[in-house]
Amino acid sequence: MTIHQKTRLIGGVWNDLIIIATLYWLVIGIGIDVWAHFNGHTDNTFWTPWHGILYSGLLAVIAATLRIPILNARHGYQVEKIVPPGYQWTMLGTIVSVIGGLADVAWHLAFGVETNIASQYSPSHLLLAIGLILLMSGPFTALLLRSRVGKQLTWSSALAGILSFGGSWAFLRALLLYLSPYESVLPSAQLYKAMIDQNNTFERLAIALGTSSLYWEVLFFIVPFILIGKRIRLPFGGWTLMYIIGPILLSAVQFHFQALPAALLIGLAMDVVAWRTDLRKTTKTCLSLISAGLGSFFGLAYFISLALNGGSWYVVHVWTGTIFICGALGAAIAIIMTVSAET
Repeated sequence: MTIHQKTRLIGGVWNDLIIIATLYWLVIGIGIDVWAHFNGHTDNTFWTPWHGILYSGLLAVIAATLRIPILNARHGYQVEKIVPPGYQWTMLGTIVSVIGGLADVAWHLAFGVETNIASQYSPSHLLLAIGLILLMSGPFTALLLRSRVGKQLTWSSALAGILSFGGSWAFLRALLLYLSPYESVLPSAQLYKAMIDQNNTFERLAIALGTSSLYWEVLFFIVPFILIGKRIRLPFGGWTLMYIIGPILLSAVQFHFQALPAALLIGLAMDVVAWRTDLRKTTKTCLSLISAGLGSFFGLAYFISLALNGGSWYVVHVWTGTIFICGALGAAIAIIMTVSAET
């Protein structure tokens, strides 16, 4: 009997869940650290409790990730087979994250600790974020490779992949935190009253950035919805869970939760569409209409959420036009994606 018959290649759903558990230890650490940077709870040193949670989580992720190829190598598998399918990017993310962590220590010692929006531009933080996106991608990539195209997945088989993509999605959006409609909530009347001083320049800037953040968010959920929806069918609720991870983390940075109901609603809307429609079989026109509907619904849900939580200071011309543009942008994204897929 050969070694390959005696021992199974280590990988699969249970190992995905183990890695996801350590990854979300890291996610919590990152969320706390971002909150500390934006709310003045950092001093001019690298050695903070927030970094302790973050980097202990990173070490746990690295240990859980490297455990798999090490055990497979000890069981006699060849080098090209010791990494489970889908985890090659995770291995690269491990290397990038270690380099980013060391660079972060050096950067803080050389230039001090960033505060507020400056933390979003720090080269060491950007390098860490890229590494973390790669780290988070493993279980979702493995899910895609294990699943037949068009297969209806169950929660037991898909949970790790859903949490994996949700975390990667959240980190990608966190790279441009200042453009998130969940972090700044610029259309909120509560924020407007706190910041406005009858300065017309601020008003124009707040409208431009606030509406642009909604357009950016439409791009962020339409593209993955089409790409993933054409490949696999998640269990009902999967899209809601996968999407809402990012808005929860972003809203918690400055405790601006006014728009969070919109995230829940658009997640449920994607679940309903994915449940009722097989995106692989939809025509280009139908897909464009679906995307337009999701974009418009997101804009509408966003302003309804604000109306129920203190209101919005945007005049009717602005918020209705924003909803219309969100829908048009959704349709345009679908058209571009379907045309590019045919070329």
